[in-house]
Amino acid sequence: MPQRLTLQSLMIMNKQTNFFLFILFMMSSITYAQIENDSLGTQTVNVEKTFIPSVTEAKKIKSVPEADNSSAVEKLKTTFQIQSIPVASVFNPAKPNARKLVLTDVNKFFANRLMMMAGNYGTFIADFSGAFKLSINKKVSVLFDHYGSQGGVAETKLEDDFSATHLELDFSNITRSNEWSINGSVGFQKRQWYGVPKGLWHEEQLNDINNGHQWVTYSLGSVLKPDLDWLEKMEIQFDGIADNYDNAEIVVLAETLAQLPAFEDTFQSTFAVQYRKYQTPQEEDQTFDHALFTLSPTFKIQSGDLSLDLGASGYYQLTDDPDASEILIVPNIHLSYLVDALVLRFKATGKVDQHTYRNFLSRNNYFGPNNSISAEEIPLHLSAGVEMPLSSDWGWNASASYESAKRKSMFVLNAIDENIFQDYSFGNSFGLLIDDIKTSSFKTGLMYTGFDKATIHVSGTYNQFSTSEQTYFFNRPNLEAALIINATLSDNWSMSLNGIFFGDRKDVLAYTNEANGNLTETINISSFADINWSTVYKLSERWSAEARVNNIFDAKQARWGFYNVQGIQALVGLHYNFDW
Repeated sequence: MPQRLTLQSLMIMNKQTNFFLFILFMMSSITYAQIENDSLGTQTVNVEKTFIPSVTEAKKIKSVPEADNSSAVEKLKTTFQIQSIPVASVFNPAKPNARKLVLTDVNKFFANRLMMMAGNYGTFIADFSGAFKLSINKKVSVLFDHYGSQGGVAETKLEDDFSATHLELDFSNITRSNEWSINGSVGFQKRQWYGVPKGLWHEEQLNDINNGHQWVTYSLGSVLKPDLDWLEKMEIQFDGIADNYDNAEIVVLAETLAQLPAFEDTFQSTFAVQYRKYQTPQEEDQTFDHALFTLSPTFKIQSGDLSLDLGASGYYQLTDDPDASEILIVPNIHLSYLVDALVLRFKATGKVDQHTYRNFLSRNNYFGPNNSISAEEIPLHLSAGVEMPLSSDWGWNASASYESAKRKSMFVLNAIDENIFQDYSFGNSFGLLIDDIKTSSFKTGLMYTGFDKATIHVSGTYNQFSTSEQTYFFNRPNLEAALIINATLSDNWSMSLNGIFFGDRKDVLAYTNEANGNLTETINISSFADINWSTVYKLSERWSAEARVNNIFDAKQARWGFYNVQGIQALVGLHYNFDW
């Protein structure tokens, strides 16, 4: 049976952890850098990103559009993900990093913000962001958030509470010759294994499920931007995780971005080394090592309305996996072309994606312990798109893509074995199937900005999958859609409505017993729509009130397997802005 998290489980890889922490400390002690101001106040918050010609701005473009190359230019994107925890709504806008927000002064600027909300199901949310200026060049930033619920999913007899807590500290410094920052974080999460198939188990058997999944994450990293002609940036990042089933993992990434002084506007190259070590106690202690070396040189070409990044990426793997490619070379081409009011884009890329236990747990909180995790290889990813205004109020964009992936991981329910009795062995946890998959996708979006203080954005994606060995790409829908409406009703009052549609999916449930042998059944997971509403009213310069209603239609949707979510949920809370 699993044990609660202990110091011993956190130190399973003590020798490797100390070694990489020593390297990080030595790098941090000789470098300097800065980050942008991350103070938050009651002002209007605008997400700042590198300018990309949009469908509503295309007529105003006078300069050459930048190539859509995320490896060359850092952009901040507010994306939307689907939560796997049993909250009322599975629709969750991913939080942009507070250090990347630009604040427009409306009344008074405040350096710190505290938000607290509470609602039914015993839900409590707390969020704090603050900045402490140590000197004219030095600053410490603090980010803290907590999200917890006492549970209450309908027709669930097992415990279904959850909690997630995260703390991040960041120190930055700037001098005339260097920019330097160091950041560290720690987090704790807990989930319950309540998503068991109906009709397979007696209540006495389910009483054996008495422990949830608990895990601790921790990170430490540093970034150096020296004032050197040939070196743009150096970065090192250390990430770790340990859980109450004695799984442990460390991932270390070291990366440099260099350029030739004589060709600083036309050539740059990235070199990175990533090392992963994963230990699991399944049957007998198993340890998996993986090292990935990456070199990505890129030439930049600009001519009139054409912007082209022409390059390639080479990957070299050191791994215990006999099916992995030792060397992989892929294209790295990004093109943007402005034709009147249209922006045309093309991209041809590839990569080796070194999956991690921590990443899979963040995508699916019911990912089971003791899974073998391998790297995914994408020799080719092609995409082409267009952005254009239909009128002064309407904008439209569309893109098509094709991807060929080798050894791609897909989530499936772990097989039920009557001889194995773990909290997560009742058809209530997920493992991985590996297959070569070709994916064709078409995406389109429509935006309306005709209202003075409101915007409407609708988007949709259609996917077509071609598998090599499996019948389906399990737990992936063919159709996805999203709706976002933001409105400013007055100087003090704003409101938003957002929703998603997630199409039908397939999963596989396998059962092993001595009498009947191996039984496998393909199960259907129904589509669902999730609509959420929120409003914020500014009471004063320091105080604001917020109300939310999640899962408005009280849908009993399941994002993963048999894990239904909470019904309709109402929350109310306050925002407080202040200075120390």
